Amino acid sequence: MIKLIAPGDGEMLNLLTEIQAAFIADEEGRKKISGGEKFHWNEILESGEERSIPRPVHFVWQSDVPGGTVQLSLDDCFTNVREYRSDSLEADVYNLLYGVKYFWRVVTYLGEASPVRTFSIDITPRFIYVDGTTNVRDIGLWKTPNGRVKQGLFYRGSELNRHVEVTEKGLKTLSEELCVKTDLDLRGMEIDNMTEFPCSSVGIDWVHAPVVAYAHLYRDLFIPCVVKFFEIISDKSIYPLYAHCWGGCDRAGSMCLFLEALLGVDMKDIILDYELSSLSIWNIRTRNYSEFIEFTDRLLSFGGEGDSLADKTRICLTKHFGIRESVLDDICDIFREKA
Repeated sequence: MIKLIAPGDGEMLNLLTEIQAAFIADEEGRKKISGGEKFHWNEILESGEERSIPRPVHFVWQSDVPGGTVQLSLDDCFTNVREYRSDSLEADVYNLLYGVKYFWRVVTYLGEASPVRTFSIDITPRFIYVDGTTNVRDIGLWKTPNGRVKQGLFYRGSELNRHVEVTEKGLKTLSEELCVKTDLDLRGMEIDNMTEFPCSSVGIDWVHAPVVAYAHLYRDLFIPCVVKFFEIISDKSIYPLYAHCWGGCDRAGSMCLFLEALLGVDMKDIILDYELSSLSIWNIRTRNYSEFIEFTDRLLSFGGEGDSLADKTRICLTKHFGIRESVLDDICDIFREKA
């Protein structure tokens, strides 16, 4: 007989580590972090301390038979089952969806199945574990006036080769667990001599869209880069995608800021998402960084006093960058969570 121990039936799990939860909760502390002027976005610093990996869902059960397979589904009929094999009586599983009910059971190698239990994961910033890289998050789940941004579509993170090297396990996570279709590479000249890209080995398309970071994006020279980025992400066939620069902090962070602002995410949450990169190995990111301030001040200068951040962003993207309204509408449709 199989007895399920954890998670408890109907339990709501929170997958933030203690460090992550404390960092998010300490809004006043984050406001006081110094500006981090000792780094530049194309020559970033490594702190060596990895704190961006979330807690896994920890499954525990009792059985007379060693090992078993944890089966997960979004319905009690166990259609579209995900399976996780363990040689012991426990298993750690990463990167599940937040805010949905999971049904789970354990099946032994003899075919015996446990009773079915349920659990859910609390809605918090969704950190993602991809072995060999760092600073990976889903930009979904942030609140907007139209509901939450849809999760499971757009992952932001560090590069997959050069300064860090994604492992075979990490590539399997991207291709099989997250079902990523597109590696959206925002790096520039630092990859000029590269001829092979890790994701290509697991059937993920590599798309190059080099950008710069912060207020440099507003310069006439780089307007076509911003236009290209938004035209790429307006195509729903490329999702889910993984967008990255070197560290996933500055170039990727700037483009995610534009995107989140367009979708209607509040500036407080956008700043938090930017600052969460401080939990990776790439040192501090703070709202007090001079280049970040210049970037956001310029964005906020568009439109009028009564315009929302989303309105200002749309004005910026259409009037300054020349991006078509239809492109922005398509993007908003892609990320709008259906009721």
